[in-house]
Amino acid sequence: MLNFEMKYIKGNVYVNNMASGVSELVSMAMPFLFLEKFGIKLFLLMSLMAIIIGGVFMIFSTEYSYSWGIAFWVLIAKAGASISMNVCQLFPSIVFPSHLRARAYGVVELCARIVLIGAPLVAELREPLPMVIFASTSAVSFVLVFNINSQRSNC
Repeated sequence: MLNFEMKYIKGNVYVNNMASGVSELVSMAMPFLFLEKFGIKLFLLMSLMAIIIGGVFMIFSTEYSYSWGIAFWVLIAKAGASISMNVCQLFPSIVFPSHLRARAYGVVELCARIVLIGAPLVAELREPLPMVIFASTSAVSFVLVFNINSQRSNC
């Protein structure tokens, strides 16, 4: 949803998009480097916390805020979203036994696509509602992560 919302975020649109691109580049390698060190649950919690913090600060930023400051919060939120997406792509192969992995990937992709259908519609709502939805869904996900059984399967 943040990609659709980029044109409405306060600050310089070019600086915000540059921060978004930089965060995508950095966050591609982070799950591969730190997932074994922190584990799935802690890594997801950290990335969701980054989304929540970045989203909340974007909600309360004013039009007169310094554009690099807003770009920093865009970078934080976008990096958290990219990292959590990458971890969710790796999650089924780590947690589920081999005979259930294809189903797990299918369920994850189905849920992601269903939510993605509504993202352009949510991005067009009146401000600050899109960012509130962005931060609140991340907060709900943050709570749900505590139910993850992150033990590696033996099958």
